[in-house]
Amino acid sequence: MSSLSALCDAYGSESESDDSSQYESEPKIAEKPKLPMPKEISSLFETKQQDPNQDHQGRIRSFAHERGNWATYVYIPYPKDLFKELKFHVESIFNTTFGSSWQVIDDFHVTVSKTVVIPHHCIDPLVESLQEKLKKLQPFSITFTAEDLKVFVNDEKTRSFCGFKVQVPLTRQILAQVVQSVDETFVEFHCEKYYINPSFHMSIAWCLGEVKDRNRLVKQLAESWTSVEIENPELFTFNVTNIVCKSGNKQFYLQLKAPS
Repeated sequence: MSSLSALCDAYGSESESDDSSQYESEPKIAEKPKLPMPKEISSLFETKQQDPNQDHQGRIRSFAHERGNWATYVYIPYPKDLFKELKFHVESIFNTTFGSSWQVIDDFHVTVSKTVVIPHHCIDPLVESLQEKLKKLQPFSITFTAEDLKVFVNDEKTRSFCGFKVQVPLTRQILAQVVQSVDETFVEFHCEKYYINPSFHMSIAWCLGEVKDRNRLVKQLAESWTSVEIENPELFTFNVTNIVCKSGNKQFYLQLKAPS
């Protein structure tokens, strides 16, 4: 018998059966009151239920959470030294135009993989494989313009995103090479590849549900973003020297090829 089971028996169980009827002729002895089980012990046997959308601002998981499995994806981060200023403009424009219906994204990035589920023991080998492949690629730059602003909808039609689409052909070719390298690793670990014809973009804000009239929304924002680009052109171009693999709450920075 385990120590926890012994402790449970010592404090009694509501499921114990009462067989005293066969001893009715014997004098009854007053039962000693059972001690309440300490919270430290009883809590070990509780099954906690939680709203799956709690603390997620109404967002819905694409797949059920399972203990030991980590949601994992790969992305290109927007520079930290530019993030604060760009976020200021995003908040100002969206709050002025739409109020609280849109939420600013916590970190701006360009996604280069789907979100997949990785067992905990496979994370380190997966990261090592990604680094081995990505270190062969040259650093590059990504450029946006105000005219690249678009609205996207996720596969489940549960959220809409507003962001800047990568339109420069050469940059899109380089990003396709990055995706190919990531896909090769994902296949090794029996994970799904990225989309065949991905629409590379950097999301800046999101809202719940599917936005129907996307063109109208973009037109509402166009003038404001044109002004921001004219006054702050440095916010619309950044160099890429590393790529991030995020697994659960861990971030792994993967370096591209070092300058010779």
